Amino acid sequence: MKLLIDIGNTRLKLATLQGNSLQFVAAIPIESADQLQRQLQVAIESLGNPADVCVAVSVSSVQVNQAAEKAVAPKKVQWIASSPTAAGVTNAYPDPSQLGTDRWVGMIGLTRHFATPHPPIVLASFGTATTVDTLGPDNQFRGGLILPGVSLMHDALANGTARLPNAVGALAAFPTDTLSAITSGIVAAQAGAVLRQIELARQAYSQQPVLCVTGGAWLLVKQEFDRLLGTNNVHELPHVVLDGLAALAG
Repeated sequence: MKLLIDIGNTRLKLATLQGNSLQFVAAIPIESADQLQRQLQVAIESLGNPADVCVAVSVSSVQVNQAAEKAVAPKKVQWIASSPTAAGVTNAYPDPSQLGTDRWVGMIGLTRHFATPHPPIVLASFGTATTVDTLGPDNQFRGGLILPGVSLMHDALANGTARLPNAVGALAAFPTDTLSAITSGIVAAQAGAVLRQIELARQAYSQQPVLCVTGGAWLLVKQEFDRLLGTNNVHELPHVVLDGLAALAG
């Protein structure tokens, strides 16, 4: 059995890999390093059998990463770093080390769901930040966008203005109250960034791209994407980073 750990800005996700079978185990909020260590230890102990290998990716702090290492001990953690190539995926970044490891591993995770060749794939990840990345039919990571996530956009409006509240309103085509105007504007910005990359990918590859989505804030924007694209045209991949770790660990 192999342990897979995806450490984001707000939570840690734990899964196991046995053969080619990935099993999600737990999502643990990141509130403090000590609490995270205790909760992760409990989750690992609940698995019963000891792990042979632990593979992890993190965008969090050194303290959080060290807590994860203590929870896994005496097994060593194999930390994944962005690279020019891995698991059949190539990286278009001139300096691969500049690419966030979660974005890189997410691109690799797509290969567990789409055989090569495939249409261009746009992966939108809705977390603390929103990222919108494109994987070409040849499994080249082409590049992508980073923008503030839904909550950060709400926070920015509330903190940067005198009278706009930090609250969520209804989604509307033509909002007629302030809360609805804020929420609808934020969702429109998120959707606009994704639709832009879909169109650019279509132009670059002369093929209609596939849209995949992930991240804890996806449900906050899902209604708008269903309206724009239809419910059958969006592929939800809630554990795509863990899928990437599985591809690398396997």
